Amino acid sequence: MTNEGPSIDWDAFREASWGGRLMELLVKLPWERWAERDEYGLTLLHYACVGPNVAAVKALLQSGLVDVSARTGWGRSPAHVAASDGQPRVLEVLCAAGADLQARNMFGESPADHALMQEHSETVRVLVANGVRLSTVRKDRREYITPELEAFERGVLRCREAVVAMLRVKKTAQLYHVDKFLMRELAYAMWATRTCDRWQK
Repeated sequence: MTNEGPSIDWDAFREASWGGRLMELLVKLPWERWAERDEYGLTLLHYACVGPNVAAVKALLQSGLVDVSARTGWGRSPAHVAASDGQPRVLEVLCAAGADLQARNMFGESPADHALMQEHSETVRVLVANGVRLSTVRKDRREYITPELEAFERGVLRCREAVVAMLRVKKTAQLYHVDKFLMRELAYAMWATRTCDRWQK
């Protein structure tokens, strides 16, 4: 597809993204050009995920012009970029938009593999909270899984179990009889995900 106007200055977008200023350039770019890719197949969404560009990520996704799970020639998705570059808030937006968190690049690496390799624990927690299991990462990346991350995953699973139990009870109109127990379990599980680092001290 031929685009009118000068070529996008991808270097400028890359630099702006690192500094969290990508939105400043994005609003100056004609809306219909937001779907363009650079020579390596990266979209503007990939660029936005490099830095703390939450507003730009939201704008790009809301435009409908960019696929939340767009892949480069090497199979790298925006979630891979956000995980690798330690951008948990950006990753949360991608998760909410339905990003494929299990996507693997041409080397068989998932976003969780990238996050673990770079030791971005908060980013790993976002992935786990959104359904990624630590058991799914590549074997050569499991050495980066800390006891804190394992404890966090256990807490997340307990939260989900408690919520499922509450929903089942509510369907049978018996919530009044067991709600205190279930709420206590849920509170404990939520506490576990926030204080898991203390368990190891």
